[in-house]
Amino acid sequence: MHSLRVVVENIGGVGRDSAGWMGWNLLLAAVPAVVAPLVFRHRGERTPLWWSGLAMFALFLPNAPYVVTDLVHLRNDVVAASGDTAVVTGVLPVYALFIGAGLLAYSYSLFEVGRYLGRAGLGARRGAVEIGIHLAAAVGVVLGRFARL
Repeated sequence: MHSLRVVVENIGGVGRDSAGWMGWNLLLAAVPAVVAPLVFRHRGERTPLWWSGLAMFALFLPNAPYVVTDLVHLRNDVVAASGDTAVVTGVLPVYALFIGAGLLAYSYSLFEVGRYLGRAGLGARRGAVEIGIHLAAAVGVVLGRFARL
């Protein structure tokens, strides 16, 4: 029971220090995953609302893989931890879950794009579209991390 209490305290310590920016970045990473099924499962006419949803998807998609770049904060959290146990049971699991959630949102978003392309008879272009999306997302990540947009 003592060990479990230590783990909870260590995770809580990381949460107190990083919850603000981690929560915000996860919220931004979740936007494309929420918008993707609304846009890419739509079977009707492409209305201005549909195009707005597609634009929102494209603008927010880089936020999902962006969470990987938040590893820049890891060193500070490791240094601030009360010891090795706090790092192993608190800092590293929190970062792993945080980054995993962002990458899951990105993967799910791409899955929805792929399903849409398949239904539209464009499945053969899926690879090229995904490479284009990865490149555009990479540009967005760089602009977010370095240009702070």
